[in-house]
Amino acid sequence: MTGDDRERQIEALLKRIDASADDESAVESAREVLDLDPENPEALFCLAERADPSQGEEEAAALLERAATELRRRIIGAPDLDDRDGRLLAAALERLCFGALLAGDDERVLALAEELISFDPEDETLGRTLLYRSLMVLGRFREILERSLVEKSDVLFALHGRALALFCLSGPGPEASRALWDAIALEPDLPYYLLQYWQVPDVESDDEEEMAAWETCNLAGLLSAPWLADEERMGWFATAAILFGYLTDRLPDSVIEEARPHMERAGILALLQMAQGQMEALLQENEEMTLEEIDEMAIRLLREMSNLAGSA
Repeated sequence: MTGDDRERQIEALLKRIDASADDESAVESAREVLDLDPENPEALFCLAERADPSQGEEEAAALLERAATELRRRIIGAPDLDDRDGRLLAAALERLCFGALLAGDDERVLALAEELISFDPEDETLGRTLLYRSLMVLGRFREILERSLVEKSDVLFALHGRALALFCLSGPGPEASRALWDAIALEPDLPYYLLQYWQVPDVESDDEEEMAAWETCNLAGLLSAPWLADEERMGWFATAAILFGYLTDRLPDSVIEEARPHMERAGILALLQMAQGQMEALLQENEEMTLEEIDEMAIRLLREMSNLAGSA
């Protein structure tokens, strides 16, 4: 077989893998590719992702490491997410990140995420999400503050990381509170999945709202370790979620009843009811206000009302 014949056969097999909805057939084609090209990254990635579920995580990680190594060798210059090899390298790095995360190796997650964001300036991957999550878990709070200040746009986990860093370094003062409201404003439903106030969405649903809710729930799962690591930070975060949820009708009745005595003792309930009255008056003036606008109004009132210092 000539070199050209070999390349044509590999390309045909790779197209078959891409077109195959059947994992067994795709894996069989991947093994044929590896007989011709033992370090072919697409075939290695296919084996890692689509082989028998009984395959161990270590075996899958080894295949992904081989794929990433070969892609680094093939790519000339910086990887590009508009290029097939660049996209595949990003997918392999993301998958390796999650494997390391499940193994509790946050230093490894951090190193892989650093590589991932080095060629992801537009935040198209989960690189920054995983990087800030690792920094939070590792307690590298000053680094979080330094990195978050130079982000070009709002990055959800950078905002959560900044809020947590300020709380852990300086306590629940006004600056930390502002950062936490910024984080909640960007993804308002996330705290209620994180604190398990809401039920997990239906993962099998084709409904767009359910699919978006499932994505938010997954992000909440990634943030649960840093936010729930101790009672102080959990209490501070839960206080903000309860205040915002009270004004935006996100709290289950059971949570309101449990929180009411604490809010009354702290003098928060009267302030909340005052803010709620202001919101109702504004809603009467503008009955067509969207849910997003209601959330923005609640965040604005809460910023004015309290810095959370006395209640968390």
